[in-house]
Amino acid sequence: MERYPLKKCKGCGEVKPTTEFHTHKVKGKVYPATYCKPCNVERNRQWRKKNPLKRSYHHKKSHAKERGIAFTLTFEEFSELWTGNCAISGVKLSGIGNKVDSGQLDRINPQLGYVTGNVHFISFRLNRIKSDATLDELKSIVKYLEEVLK
Repeated sequence: MERYPLKKCKGCGEVKPTTEFHTHKVKGKVYPATYCKPCNVERNRQWRKKNPLKRSYHHKKSHAKERGIAFTLTFEEFSELWTGNCAISGVKLSGIGNKVDSGQLDRINPQLGYVTGNVHFISFRLNRIKSDATLDELKSIVKYLEEVLK
């Protein structure tokens, strides 16, 4: 990269040292990126804000790969699943994420992975409640609440 000691950023228009740019390889040669590091960070932030569903899809897909969990959903299938409401309670979800009122992609049968027909979006709250509870435990809670709240 010594051939290019300075470079103009496509984002901010400033001329900066190439050390202020990430690098990429093209046919074995290393080149500075088009945007400087701060502009690239801002571009990525704006993209994530504008494309929350795509971000969530790619994040879930790579997370599943890291953990060795099957993931065969296409982005189209993933986006069709997102209705903005919890598939269990019907409550309106604020978005996708880890907040109490947000939605998460849930595997109905965890052993099958993220495959067509085995996933739906449910609220973070319900996903946490059912995360490690057995069916008998959940039934006993419902039975107790039905008796107490009569």
